[in-house]
Amino acid sequence: MMKKESFFISYAHEDQEFVGKLYDEIADRGFQVWFDEKEILLGKGLREQIDSGILKANIFILVITGSYLEKYWTKLELDAILGLESKGLARIIPVLKNITIDQLREKSPLLAGKALIVGEDETEHLVNDILLKFTDARSKIKKQKESWKSGSETNLPVILAGCGWWARNRTVIPFIQNNPSLFKVVGITSLKDEYDEYEKLIVPTFNEIGLEAPPFYPNLYRAINDCKKKYESHPISVIINTPNKYHEELSGIAIEANCHVYAERPINRTSDDLRMLISIAKQKRRILFNGVQRRLEASFKYIFHVIENGINFSKLANITCILRSGRTLEGWRTDRALSGGGIIIDEGYHLLDAAMWFLEAASPGIKIEKEHVPENQTVFQFNNQISFPGIETSAIGFVKLPEDVILNFDLTYTAPERSIFEMIELRDVEGNLLRLLRNLAKRSTEPGRVLHQLRSGDIIGHGFLKSSGNSNFSFVPLDEASGANNTGPIQQFYQQVINFENGSYDFESPRTIGLNECAARFVLNTQELIASIYNSAMK
Repeated sequence: MMKKESFFISYAHEDQEFVGKLYDEIADRGFQVWFDEKEILLGKGLREQIDSGILKANIFILVITGSYLEKYWTKLELDAILGLESKGLARIIPVLKNITIDQLREKSPLLAGKALIVGEDETEHLVNDILLKFTDARSKIKKQKESWKSGSETNLPVILAGCGWWARNRTVIPFIQNNPSLFKVVGITSLKDEYDEYEKLIVPTFNEIGLEAPPFYPNLYRAINDCKKKYESHPISVIINTPNKYHEELSGIAIEANCHVYAERPINRTSDDLRMLISIAKQKRRILFNGVQRRLEASFKYIFHVIENGINFSKLANITCILRSGRTLEGWRTDRALSGGGIIIDEGYHLLDAAMWFLEAASPGIKIEKEHVPENQTVFQFNNQISFPGIETSAIGFVKLPEDVILNFDLTYTAPERSIFEMIELRDVEGNLLRLLRNLAKRSTEPGRVLHQLRSGDIIGHGFLKSSGNSNFSFVPLDEASGANNTGPIQQFYQQVINFENGSYDFESPRTIGLNECAARFVLNTQELIASIYNSAMK
């Protein structure tokens, strides 16, 4: 099997300026290129370095001019390259510059039969021809991704596995409506053959935003197979918005089919299974993201930044999460087999995830395992145990986390209808305080108000926040602040798919604010915490 494309440019130094442009054009497409101007190191043998470059490459661009055919070094390179080609280990691309085919044919009929002709300043068109004719299908995809990145060619095709109220009104459809050039929905699936729901709810939703409704498929297998045939050289992504129970199964199906995946949180309930899913995604080289939007809000990012950098805040000692959410349970949320539980796995997930995110800011690289949380006491209350068995409407408890951090939580649905009271408070060992509070009689996207106060009573900052970049935060009036960011994780997912297809996505890259906080591998601690809370309460 031919290894992944890696280029070597052989040329005479009289043509260095032209070759420099050629190198830049190919390297900018995400390919590896050996160009002596960039690779040769002083103090090391010249011949050995050139040999090393030749052995690493499998596509050889020969910039042939009158000088090239007369130089000693270029003749040596050409002999070595032709030897590799004779063994099936190289593909040769002669590029003629200031020389005709007839002139080359007099010197080398073999090379003349392979040659491309280029004018003085045609490097971009030349590279397009090289990638199209002499590399495999990945090259065509890379070329297409450059167009997608600039928005000049087409949208990234995406299949929606489920398209319920949340997807239609808060996340996927609003994102597509506001960013019509990014995603093209090419299929919609359901868990059952729910064509009536598709006709009554989904088709009108797409029509309202001026888009043609995508085709309906009874299951994800058929949707992926059909869409792969229609979009053969395009990267297919799957966005999963179903009851919690099916997130993990559908994610696995999509990843195994070589699709990138965005799944609403939680992807599943157990960290062990999530680790397996992340491992498969890495092996398949597919992106796996999930919807933890609090990490993208300015107020939460400010707290993370303060803790991570020790800005008027020392060693983290205590985290308290309080949630009073006025919600009437309905639909799949009333069935524990579909939801996995109540307030903890549903709305409470966001504050608990934020708590784990802040813990990681205080102790980078920390990993929570079951044996790390032996002290864990939780009490559930079931207000509708007869109607909704196993669906906790309230949860009160504490967990002793690593580094002697105590997490307290008090979460409930029993609040005035549609109201929301949300608070997360963090204290360090010296008594300094960080608090984020959102208290609304009616739900809205209004952001939380942050208080950063020292034990002395001095206030570092109090109010609403906006951010620019990873470390620039300012307290601003409410109308300038950034609030709930329901579509933020999908925006991140889109950008990471583009990065991957352009060759710049790193599966080992650390969490980076504004780039990949929502990657599934960064919620393992949250999943472990939630599993621990349920295990404690259900004993």
